[in-house]
Amino acid sequence: MDEERDGESCSPGGEEANGRIEQQNGNNTVLEEATETAAESSPGEHDYTYWPSVRFNVPPNRNYHFSAQFRDSAYSNNFHKGVKWSPDGSCFLSSSEDNKLRLFSLPDYYDGCDPSAYSVAPGTDSYGASVVVDEGEPIYDFCWYPYMSSSDPASCVFATTTRDHPIHLWDATSSTLRCTYRAYDAVDEITAAISVAFNSDGTKIFAGYNKCIRVFNVHRPGRDFKQYSTLKGNKEGQTGIISAIAFSPSHTGMLATGSFSQTTAIYREDNMELLYLLHGQEGGITHVQFSKDGNYLYSGGRKDPYIMCWDVRKAVEVVYKLYRSAAQTNQRIYFDIEPHGRHLATGGEDGLVHIYDLQTGQWISGFQAASDTVNGFSFHPFLPMAVSSSGHRRFQAPDEEDNNFHLSGILNSRTRQPPAPPPVKDDTSYDLPRLPDDIILTNILSLLDIRLLARFALLAKPFRDCPKLGQRLDFGQPVFEQLVREGLYVSTVGRIIEEHKGPKIRSLKLRFDPDNNEEHWAMVADWIIKVAQKGIEELDFDFYQGNQAFLLSDDIFKIETLQILRLSYCDFVLPDLETKFAVTGLPCLRILSFKKMSLQDLTVIEALLESCLQLETLELLYCCFPTYFRIAAGHLKRFKECKLVTCMEIMEVTIEAPSLTTLHYFGPMVIFRYKDFDKLTDCILNFKPQRFGFFHYESWSIFVIK
Repeated sequence: MDEERDGESCSPGGEEANGRIEQQNGNNTVLEEATETAAESSPGEHDYTYWPSVRFNVPPNRNYHFSAQFRDSAYSNNFHKGVKWSPDGSCFLSSSEDNKLRLFSLPDYYDGCDPSAYSVAPGTDSYGASVVVDEGEPIYDFCWYPYMSSSDPASCVFATTTRDHPIHLWDATSSTLRCTYRAYDAVDEITAAISVAFNSDGTKIFAGYNKCIRVFNVHRPGRDFKQYSTLKGNKEGQTGIISAIAFSPSHTGMLATGSFSQTTAIYREDNMELLYLLHGQEGGITHVQFSKDGNYLYSGGRKDPYIMCWDVRKAVEVVYKLYRSAAQTNQRIYFDIEPHGRHLATGGEDGLVHIYDLQTGQWISGFQAASDTVNGFSFHPFLPMAVSSSGHRRFQAPDEEDNNFHLSGILNSRTRQPPAPPPVKDDTSYDLPRLPDDIILTNILSLLDIRLLARFALLAKPFRDCPKLGQRLDFGQPVFEQLVREGLYVSTVGRIIEEHKGPKIRSLKLRFDPDNNEEHWAMVADWIIKVAQKGIEELDFDFYQGNQAFLLSDDIFKIETLQILRLSYCDFVLPDLETKFAVTGLPCLRILSFKKMSLQDLTVIEALLESCLQLETLELLYCCFPTYFRIAAGHLKRFKECKLVTCMEIMEVTIEAPSLTTLHYFGPMVIFRYKDFDKLTDCILNFKPQRFGFFHYESWSIFVIK
């Protein structure tokens, strides 16, 4: 992140330097070449009404570091737990394992003070904390008053919640306790909140507890509060401990809560009405944040490598996922969105800070912020600066000297000092087994998308074979359009599949024109056999660009691990059409989708419905059917959804599926023979108009939603 002002580089950032955070005074010429100038202003005038334009593809510079004052703590295993800028940008607040919060004021070097004046010797801090607050118990969460301004001392407060204590409101200038907000349980004992947040107008404090949210009036400290249960009488709603709270910045009256039960919920602030309940996170939610316009919500969890993006206007499914290294840690890892609202930054266990473009969900850049877990990252509200923190809990023998500590600093986190080598052991001792590096690398990279692996392959030699380790081989994205134009698509896909080094391939998606080439047909058949040997779970083939339906062998019906099968513009080479065709595999198939295929014979459909006992969804889109079409699924206990789209030749549809709950039909007027319409929860019958010469009948639709 770089910005240029009056010929001087005042850009934030960070990089690791032998276990210390050091001042980066750098080469101004190099920095100027990587600089994107902010909005035009006259010489000597700097308008910070808007956040300056920043280039995230350039590693930032580290200006300050803080470590010694944390290492002097009585806690031998102290580490950082999070960091947040104040709303006015004058200071930032840090939380650490020693149960203390430290406030660091920002030096005003933008008004003429040279930042090199704060450059200090290795092992010492750039400067000390202005305020230190000792909570005495582990700190669960903390937050700033949203309208905090250093020019108004009355507004300089922040709230904290700690174990076995009520919510505390602290004075940020004098470290004195302003007031407390106490919640009591069923036996009239004080219960501690796990999460805490001010609402948008700063008049109320929302606190998360087990299966409930308590709301305190800021101006009325004490034990007066309103309690809202997150569970309804029929046990519907959000269960578990409410571990994260965020309010929409667009003042729409919405707030989001995360729970350790792996769910995210969106409520109305005025009456706590549940609007959406979002599922999909692999671990308990530790942080939620709205986009700057309030239209999207981002959630991250513990032991979960993905930050999920949800559209709050139609929160049905995930918009996209952002990867971060957090699959092995239980600690809370904060992420943040820059003031422009275009980019999101997050840390992880690998010590990297990743930058993502929120409009596309694409990875933009990253830099090494520490050699340990980066658990906090926060953008300055209006300056091109950021602060990060790092560290995690380590267990060691009581007699060992603790030299393993690292903490945060402005514009970057302090990098962790490498641990001391283990003592020499006698012959009777033994070491725990250590996984080889190649196994660790394989397991990490195999979880990434093929597009990201292709980028890694360009970085360095050790990553050259990254695409051959991926488990999700999606060759239908725009990133491969150039390969199609250059005629390298088939050879590239074939090389990656043939030389695949990973233990498993979960999905394979193909999009290309086979050109009626029999060599391509044989090659795809070989690919199917290869991926079947590696436990393929999803196949998605689309050959719609060809002039002739792509011929697939019956080997595709023998894959025992396949769960999802999507085929477009394909045909099958069956062994003998005179006899009844039988499917010998696909015992795990759940979703079957055929598009633009000829199903006049219905042999394949009948065989699949007879053999795939786990089938849940059947989609037949723009296919050619016989005049009388029958779906015989009376023996399928899990068959829930059926979709038929634009079947122009069909006249009568017979459905035998007692377990069916969703039926969608788009096409001409037909006779439906189905006796269980009253059991459907979602039914759409959209009959398209029939045209006769210059006249046609208007279409009509039926929507039934129970």
